[in-house]
Amino acid sequence: MRRKRNMTWVAISFAWVFVFGACNSVLGIEDAQLDPLLLDAGSGGSSGAAGSGGTAGAGDAAPDGPLSLCEEYCNTVQAACSDEFAVYDSLFTCVKECAYLPPGLTNDDGVNTIECRLKHAKLALSLPGERGVECPAAGPGGNGVCGSNCDGYCALVQAICVEPSDKQFGSVGECLIACQSVPDLGGYNISIISGNSVQCRLYHLSAAQAGGALLHCPHTGGQPPCAAPPDAGSDAATDATASDSAADAPSDATQD
Repeated sequence: MRRKRNMTWVAISFAWVFVFGACNSVLGIEDAQLDPLLLDAGSGGSSGAAGSGGTAGAGDAAPDGPLSLCEEYCNTVQAACSDEFAVYDSLFTCVKECAYLPPGLTNDDGVNTIECRLKHAKLALSLPGERGVECPAAGPGGNGVCGSNCDGYCALVQAICVEPSDKQFGSVGECLIACQSVPDLGGYNISIISGNSVQCRLYHLSAAQAGGALLHCPHTGGQPPCAAPPDAGSDAATDATASDSAADAPSDATQD
């Protein structure tokens, strides 16, 4: 009796093996494998694409360590000051110009340094409604908050326009004296590309830095399109002199 019962269980076991094997063939379970990409995604892995995170976002940091001061400043000012508030036309231009300005000390304010500009770029980023004030302060000129616009302009023009054919001033001091007679419109953005102003000169410094020194350095020194308009007073005086001369000239009737 016991022998018969054991044979019955063996028969049932063979039947289950047969049925399970048939299911494997139909469903493809036998060949199914876990996708290695899904494994990486689930655990994070080195791709950092999903799952627990992995190294996601690490590409935003400098590969060899923390961001440099210029990288931090330019990333911040480019994020905060865009469109009508833009003070640099590109990240590349910003980083290049940054190298010519004094780095300064953390939390500087009221001085011509990058640390001061970084502070106001952060304010522009956290207070978008204040960008009209904070972005010019964070820009290349400093706008009277991080140094005067003449301070920023003269430091940059002496560093960027250095070839004999490009040089505009003999020294920073000479530039600062000349800059006092150039109108300062207040504020700054990269749309001010013409007219007699410090702002026009600052824009063309960026263009010179980007590879157009031969063309744009003369603009930074006051050549068109940053030239002063003709002196209206001189024109009026010339007209008056011409009128007086005409009045003093003897007429044909008098000579006769």
